[in-house]
This record gives sequence, structure tokens and C-alpha cells, in this order.
Amino acid sequence: MMTHAIHGFRIRSLIGCIQTALYSDSNLRDRDVRNSHVHQLSIELERWKASSPPPMIPPEGGALSYFVTPDWYDANYNYALLQLYRVQITDSEDPAPDEIFLKCLDAAKAICHSYRRQFFGKPITYTWSALHELFLAGLTYLYCLWTSPTAREVSRHDQVSSTCTDCTMVLVILAERWPEATPYRDIFEALASRTMTMMADLQQGKQMASTALVPSHTTYPEDLPQWVAGISDAGISTGVDWLLNELIDEFPS
Repeated sequence: MMTHAIHGFRIRSLIGCIQTALYSDSNLRDRDVRNSHVHQLSIELERWKASSPPPMIPPEGGALSYFVTPDWYDANYNYALLQLYRVQITDSEDPAPDEIFLKCLDAAKAICHSYRRQFFGKPITYTWSALHELFLAGLTYLYCLWTSPTAREVSRHDQVSSTCTDCTMVLVILAERWPEATPYRDIFEALASRTMTMMADLQQGKQMASTALVPSHTTYPEDLPQWVAGISDAGISTGVDWLLNELIDEFPS
């Protein structure tokens, strides 16, 4: 158990290093410095994954904790990938290659499915960290679909539906437990619905909208400014503001 705990602490420490190295103002201004950090941190992340200990055998009644289960390792690895490459997929001046968008698409999708497996119908404690990580994964998944033609090409409609449903289900559970999580659920539901419509429209040869939510459109929720304010009040909007700004036209800051 100690080996697994140490390995778990290592990935959380690495995620902290990614945050410090890539999301400080001084480093973000220098693209070469940033890309160098991304490269080095990606090596460290893959080294961590390669050194993962063999999975523990859960007790007969199932694991009592999500911590250091195989799904927990995978979710943290994928979350680290999203933090590592988010700075590149959101750089409009130097667009990330398709490979990076697909890595983020797959990582975000895996997190949504993992949380659905672990949190639905099981006696596992919900945390604000889980809410933030799931919401960020869901937004990144939608952002990749809206931004990358390649991401849309490789994503079947049923896959998008399954991923959005899994993310929504867990957000619904969290909102039932904590009223403060309600705006996260409401925002994601609105964006996921528009994304599903966008994917269906493309299959029918219709023109794609530039952003998911536009104030002049009938699908624009009138309560959206209130939801956004709710996220800010909760104090865990870090990392999602830019994604929301890109997915929502005239983002209500």
C-alpha cells in the first residue's frame, strides 16, 4: 500500500509542477521557454506512468476508496496531460498540431468515463477537486470538438453522446450533494447539448456555428450570467475561464 501511496503523491506533485512551470505569467510570455517545459514535463509524466506499480487486488466488497485504484492512476495521468497541453491547444497564434488535440480529446474522454464508473452508484466521497477536474475535462473535450476538424472527424456521434452523458451524470450527482456545484452542471449541459447539435448538423452537411453559445440564438440560456457568477463565487474557476470564453460568444465575465 505504501508503494502505491508514494506513487500517488508523485503524480499529484508532478501536476503541481506543471501548474507552476506553465501557468506563471513570466513563462507564458515566452513560447520557447513554455514549449521546453512542456517537453521536459511530458518525459517526466511518461516516466511516472511507466513506473506504476501493479494494481492492488480490491477487497471482495469492492474498493472503499478511489485513491490509488487503477482508475485513479489513469484519471490523474489524463488530468496531467490536459494541464500539460492546455496551454498549447488554447494558443491561437501558434496552433497545436492535430496530435496534441487528439491527445487532449482522448484524455478528456477517458476522465469522463472514469468518473462515471467510479462515482455512479458507489459510496465514494465527492470532493471539490473531483468537481474541478471533471468539469475541466468535460470543457476540454467540447473545446477540442469545436476547435479541431480532426477531433470531429475521429469522433462518432454515439461516442460524443456517451462522453457527454457520463460527464453530465456525475455533475448531476455532485449538484444534488452540493448546491454550489449546480452552475457547473447547468453550463456543461447547455454546452454539451449545443455540441451534440453541431455534430449532427455537420453529418447533415449544414454549416457549423463559430461558437457553442451565442447571445442572439434561441439556445442561449438566459441564466448563463448567473451560472458563470456561481462558478466564480465557488472559487474553483481556475483553468476553465479561457475555455468558457472560447465556447461562449460574448462570455459574461
